[in-house]
Amino acid sequence: MRDEWRRVAHYLGVHRARVHAIMRNVMVGEKQDKDAKYEMLLTWLKSAPKSADKIAILSSALQLSDRLDLAESVRKRGHHGDGDSSRVQSNIRSANGSRRNIRSGGASRSAQTTAVH
Repeated sequence: MRDEWRRVAHYLGVHRARVHAIMRNVMVGEKQDKDAKYEMLLTWLKSAPKSADKIAILSSALQLSDRLDLAESVRKRGHHGDGDSSRVQSNIRSANGSRRNIRSGGASRSAQTTAVH
């Protein structure tokens, strides 16, 4: 998921300053790219409300970032229960940072695209 993870971060609502800090760590060699993706997803996961449907949110962000393959994978792996964060973390680890989503479920692509500009 090359640089796509930054788009995913945007749709998940990860603050731009946090994304830049993660990118700096990669550029100075403190972290590898896959670590940066994982760190971004953990940042999002920690800030997401406990009651949020994290699987749906992550899947939506992936869809909005044109990673339909990963969005489908997240949905298949995740919606077998209550959507707790430990399962989301497990899915994140297994995809090794290859996911995209939005902070709150149900937002349309056009609404998210408008927010970018």
